[in-house]
Amino acid sequence: MQKYTLNKLAKIESGKSFRKKPDEDLNGNCLLLQMKDVSIDGINQNPLRVMIEEVNPNHLLQDGDVLFVAKGNNNYATAFRSSQSTVAISVFFVIRPNISVIYPEYLAWYINSKEAQIQFEKGRMGATVGNIRKGVLEKLKVPVPSIEAQISIESINRLWRQEKNMTLKLLEKKEIYYNNLLTDIYSNMNTSKNPEDTKVWYDIWTHSIYYPAHVELKTPITLDGETTSEVVCIFHQLETESKEFKYADGRTLSTPQVSGWHYILMKDLKEWNNPELSVAAKKKKVLRFLNHGLIKKIELRDREGRIVLSKMTN
Repeated sequence: MQKYTLNKLAKIESGKSFRKKPDEDLNGNCLLLQMKDVSIDGINQNPLRVMIEEVNPNHLLQDGDVLFVAKGNNNYATAFRSSQSTVAISVFFVIRPNISVIYPEYLAWYINSKEAQIQFEKGRMGATVGNIRKGVLEKLKVPVPSIEAQISIESINRLWRQEKNMTLKLLEKKEIYYNNLLTDIYSNMNTSKNPEDTKVWYDIWTHSIYYPAHVELKTPITLDGETTSEVVCIFHQLETESKEFKYADGRTLSTPQVSGWHYILMKDLKEWNNPELSVAAKKKKVLRFLNHGLIKKIELRDREGRIVLSKMTN
């Protein structure tokens, strides 16, 4: 199988460079792709919006372009498939392949392959955070089978990645389930446990409108593909349920206890307050739920970081 250097197969340009961090314009008619919006699996559906008048037409992406992350030590590619006006920032190289010779998704697959990554490793710059220069990318040797073979390779790879992602999501859900199950078993073993004072939790709920809630978790959870042990949010709703507590002398007590929290991450607050979205759309996009049993501590902090209210679970 014949190999060609990438500069023989595609045109390679840098993404758009901004002098300062671009501000989002909710009325913007051009999408702006940053590193957080792109993964090996594709493009995030909620990038920033800017006005197309701010963008040089030469920087607009075309359907079939391949975006390559050139900054850092994790250099990967993904195919761009959209007719929406879109621009990518300068952390990317925009590769525009000759589609009569090479299929965009196949090219992205090969760039992400171990064989190509070894070539990049030899040309990576930077001791701590490596970068791939344009010249290194241009010299990448790419095997070019028939278009039919390229499409078959990409299809098999896409199905494998879909299966892998579904398996990972299932494992995440199982982890949450078993953590909750073990927490419940442990709680039920402690038969002399006293009910919590829910008044403090109600105070935290009502005051989180004014002071962001910093929530420390007993076990990590996955948010937007990242694992974290702390969330910063405001609370939208507090859920309670009646629980029965047993005492050593045989007495029982049924009393309301906090069971979970509906919350909005601070990073999603702007979208939550968007008057153009319906309540149903807002809830679907940004309203999340957290089991109270996963919470270790909640602190409400003012703008200076001082603690206004604090509460730990039993």
